Amino acid sequence: MVYVRVQVNEKGQIVIPKVLRDAYGIEPGSEVMMGERDNRLVIERKMTQEEMMEAMEKFPKRGKIHVDSDKNYEEEMRTR
Repeated sequence: MVYVRVQVNEKGQIVIPKVLRDAYGIEPGSEVMMGERDNRLVIERKMTQEEMMEAMEKFPKRGKIHVDSDKNYEEEMRTR
């Protein structure tokens, strides 16, 4: 894991260091997702539609997902 020190400015903004922008393909106009996971702040590059389709092609096709409750949805996702 690579850590880079950045400062938060008076507006609460940070700059993603160039080494990380280059490594993750973050360019001007790119969208990123920001959130919390396992009590850590996470920034992820939003995938383009092409990248999403490419990633989905790697999963086996098992037909449509039909769920009628959150519990069934969680079970379906676990089995996939």
